[in-house]
Amino acid sequence: MLQLLTMRWFRTFCLLLLTTCSAAESPPTTQSGETPCRFDFSDNATGTSAESRSFYMGFTTWPYAAESSAQEQIYTKLKDSAYADIVGLHYMDGIPWVYGDDAVYNPVDLYPFYPAALQDYINARIEDTVGAGALYISLDQGNDRRTAIAKDYFTGTAPAFSFADSRAKNAFTNFVLVILWRAYETYNNASEPLPKVYLNLSNEMSDLIVNEATDNGTNTDYPLWRDALDMISFVSPQLSGFAHTDSTFQTFVRDTQKLASVALKSPKDTTANNETSDPSEAIEKQFPDIHPYLDMVGISVYPYIFYNDQFTGHPDPLRADPAYLESNSPSWLSQGLDVIGGSLPMGITETGWIAEDYDVLMDGSYVIQSTAQRQKAYLELLLSELNSNSRWKFLMWFTMVDFDPLWGDWDSDTQLFGLTWRDAGLFSTDANSNADYLSGCTATARPAWTTWSRWVSRNNSLGL
Repeated sequence: MLQLLTMRWFRTFCLLLLTTCSAAESPPTTQSGETPCRFDFSDNATGTSAESRSFYMGFTTWPYAAESSAQEQIYTKLKDSAYADIVGLHYMDGIPWVYGDDAVYNPVDLYPFYPAALQDYINARIEDTVGAGALYISLDQGNDRRTAIAKDYFTGTAPAFSFADSRAKNAFTNFVLVILWRAYETYNNASEPLPKVYLNLSNEMSDLIVNEATDNGTNTDYPLWRDALDMISFVSPQLSGFAHTDSTFQTFVRDTQKLASVALKSPKDTTANNETSDPSEAIEKQFPDIHPYLDMVGISVYPYIFYNDQFTGHPDPLRADPAYLESNSPSWLSQGLDVIGGSLPMGITETGWIAEDYDVLMDGSYVIQSTAQRQKAYLELLLSELNSNSRWKFLMWFTMVDFDPLWGDWDSDTQLFGLTWRDAGLFSTDANSNADYLSGCTATARPAWTTWSRWVSRNNSLGL
């Protein structure tokens, strides 16, 4: 029950916090009197390593406080190679569906027709991350609950057509191409090398499969998933075969790595064969149909909350040791490599582990226990597994700093959702509200930061 409930929490969380989700990736302008947290490494010093890694490491731009100085601080650190060599940009505020009535356009010609607010929405995320290394760009093809097509950027409501409609296909393709055009122009104007781009065309759309399976009982036709798949089968070739008079831009678009991501669930019991009761079963049967249209597959994974009870709270049961696993279950992460990813390269599009106890319902009735050492153990396990297989190309940790100052000023319903991820930062903070932040605060490195620092300092064999 808890697993099925929390599957929907993050989307509801961001729906309730739409302005915060947008602000997290808007151009920050420091106001008078704002003082960002001081980062304290005294107990967990940065480290260096002569070893190598075969994947990028980075964070999303989620802020820890609502003030623009906190947002600016996160952007600045994401451009520092001591923290990351990839940055995650999420476009979650809807799709401009109105720009799909006719055809797929040259983005250079279409962009001037986008209203200023939409241009700013696209540009702000890119401009503030120039020089940050590789880019992971994520779009929401579906709505926040993964039950229908995404809302319209302008109206905030779902369009009257489905994923498979030509208007949806054209508008989505146009939006993607404009985003890539703005990235290309912005980096050129800044005289920066063009970044490697990983583009998630369908963020966590495996939940569309799961929702159809669990909501409809015996339904195995998955009409919404099939429509969403139809859209991707149109969009993907438009990018792979993109033609443009600017040959460098053409190559930039064609080289963009297209992916769709899975919200990974607890490893399935391999003796079972029931799509309607086992989310992993439904995903493994349906998701591979999208493989022909992708360059790679993304994995979003939070075992401490979205896996079954034996996996929550402590990372030890995730280890590839038969003593920790049910006899008929695969390893916690290998399930992605074995079936969900097929033979495609993979990337961790979102992950984290709480470093403090998590009072799930905020009433003491159900508490998932954790510590900073358990967070470190999870990160060490994850990094080791990723580096042991060259198919893994990047790792995105959700939040760099605990967002207590942000969380402290929310209403109780929003706090209930946000608590799921609040304490998953690699830095804790002693500020519990915006007022605390403004009066001065410290972000203290956790033990997991030392692990992260030493790994991110390794030579990345993928380059930049």
